[in-house]
Amino acid sequence: MAQLAITPATTLVAKHGIDLARIESIYVGMPSTSMLIVDNRDMHNICLQDMLSAALVLGGLKLRESPFPEALDHPLFSHLRPRVTLRGDPELDRDQPMGRGAIVAITTTHGATVRLRVEAPRGHSSRGGVSWDDLAGKWHEGLPECDVDRLIALGQRLEDLEDINELLDGFYTRNH
Repeated sequence: MAQLAITPATTLVAKHGIDLARIESIYVGMPSTSMLIVDNRDMHNICLQDMLSAALVLGGLKLRESPFPEALDHPLFSHLRPRVTLRGDPELDRDQPMGRGAIVAITTTHGATVRLRVEAPRGHSSRGGVSWDDLAGKWHEGLPECDVDRLIALGQRLEDLEDINELLDGFYTRNH
């Protein structure tokens, strides 16, 4: 669920060249039911405020690496964390009460506000699914012990695969 806010926030920062030290506030709106899962949790890895702040200071998140405790020591983490406000958003409650959308608005100390709404996380079927290239990128990062290129090739011809063990073996073959 945190990824719903991380993607638009990192997109806004990159697109508008926002200096993290100049962020006054970050508003995150989610459907109220979704928000309850990630709002101010004690565990960093499921707390939206912590994950969003960490993603911004580290320039993104990696699948196999927790940003904690590294992000906690970053001076901008302490600056950003208290500026993240998560609320149930009436617009999203109306449009997708059980959905996965998010609205992120970043306001700078100069008074400028930029806003981005996402309806579903990247890779979700409502956004057209995930491309093989995107999947390969994610798997190369997340499955370094596997022959990802072989797995992708097998996945692309899954309907023609005669023996599923060929696919399963790809998960046990070291990538060279």
